[in-house]
Amino acid sequence: MSNRMIAIYLMTFGMLSACGSSPSEADIQTAIAQTQTAAGAATHVSTLPEPTATRTPAAIPSKGIDWDEAKSWVGEFKVVCGPVVDTAYANGSSGKPTFLNLGRSYPDPERFTVVIWDDNRANFPAQPENYYLGKDICVDGLIELYKGGAQIEGTTQDQIDIQ
Repeated sequence: MSNRMIAIYLMTFGMLSACGSSPSEADIQTAIAQTQTAAGAATHVSTLPEPTATRTPAAIPSKGIDWDEAKSWVGEFKVVCGPVVDTAYANGSSGKPTFLNLGRSYPDPERFTVVIWDDNRANFPAQPENYYLGKDICVDGLIELYKGGAQIEGTTQDQIDIQ
């Protein structure tokens, strides 16, 4: 099981915060040891159950880093929060992406973007570009850099928590 999967499992069960820095190997091992002690059973990482794709909204941390700090965390799994100020569904573009822009509107390179590809669009409320517009959200995922802007790829509705 990867460190990311372990971190997701531990965050889901409230044993590790997603709001701070990414968990170190020591943090993960400590949390696993605490879990094993509490459970009294598991003796190694491979015995931990895989996290499920579905999570209750309460399992998503309600506050993470602000949208304008995301560039500092590229390559890290974080929760990013901010207002959805601009959206677009580019159904004429390759991959038919939906864009949820936090903090600043397109084309401002300082904006933070949640990109939802057409293959994942059905995993969100109908017309996510309308559903999330004007709402304050927190989204969890891997922060990536695309053409100078920070973004997270949205694959399921469970990644996004409306504040």
